[in-house]
Amino acid sequence: MKKRNTGLDLLKILCMLMILFMHFTSRETLQSNYNISTVNYLIVRFIDSFACVAVNCYFLITGYFLVDKPLKLNKVFKIWKTVLFYTVTIWIVEIVLFNKGITLHNTIKSMFPIITEHYWFITVYIAMLFLAPILKVFLVNMSKKQYQYLLIILTIILTIIGNIYPRSVVFNDITGINFITMLYVYIIGGYIKLHCSQVKTQKSKYLLGYIICGIITFIYSIITNSLASKNMIYQVYARKDMAYNSIWVVISSIMIFMYFKELKINSNLIQKIVNTIHPLSLTVYIIHENIFLKGLTLNAYQYQQSLMYILYILLCLVAIYIVCCTIEYIRVKLCKIIFKNKKVSKTEKIIEEKLNNILRIEL
Repeated sequence: MKKRNTGLDLLKILCMLMILFMHFTSRETLQSNYNISTVNYLIVRFIDSFACVAVNCYFLITGYFLVDKPLKLNKVFKIWKTVLFYTVTIWIVEIVLFNKGITLHNTIKSMFPIITEHYWFITVYIAMLFLAPILKVFLVNMSKKQYQYLLIILTIILTIIGNIYPRSVVFNDITGINFITMLYVYIIGGYIKLHCSQVKTQKSKYLLGYIICGIITFIYSIITNSLASKNMIYQVYARKDMAYNSIWVVISSIMIFMYFKELKINSNLIQKIVNTIHPLSLTVYIIHENIFLKGLTLNAYQYQQSLMYILYILLCLVAIYIVCCTIEYIRVKLCKIIFKNKKVSKTEKIIEEKLNNILRIEL
């Protein structure tokens, strides 16, 4: 069995904590009594400037590991079943305990979470898993120069143009929360796997690159938001400050990815902890972003004029992470005890083999 890259598994855990931070600090701004101090605002924006790489990193990791692999249908089924379990369970709990807020719209989204984009990230991720074996045919057979040409063109039309002129709608989405941006990041991850595996660079340089890009993102964010508060014409630039398809966020994502890819963790205890926790991380996203729960806040307003604000939020997020992972750990253990019959997994394997035979194309 091939040894896991514990560094990238650790990055997944860190990225989920980053996502939690961005989501919950954003929710705080929606409260009527939100009146954060300038210092806390700057601290939040500073952390966000480094955390905004999280989603990109997930797709970099996906591209890195799947670019030369066949379709993994069992992985698709596993994600789908996990998502469906939580959306349906939370929907039932909402009916039984609260008996309010149930509509046809959120019922359909709970029953069909993937196609209704209950979670945009999951929808895009599963689409990418299905598309991966076709992408493999082209990406693996490209020469290094052809691949570089592809990345240069995609970088220009999907990131650079958008940074210079955010109003562009032909190739760009302002925030980068879409399939095209994640496909672009996936292709970058594939390039790293196919053509950069032998490149040896001190990982400290990658960390330095990540820090520099994070600082640039922070400065850009402060300037554009300040201008936007005075003139609406700059609002479109302010919305681009931490967009997933911002050139600085893309570079920053690559830098932190490369750092953790090269990170060597020799402690068996840490490896065991990371290998236990990282498969549970996706559930943290599934639970806290559920349509019935995403309106909940941490009520951090009580500390928003104090330096306790950030500490309080961080402690709450760690607690949320632990609780969600514990719930998923218990669910997985119970499923192993209850569902001992392997007929379903055999069926999945047969379908997977048939699809991979169809997709076995050579140029």
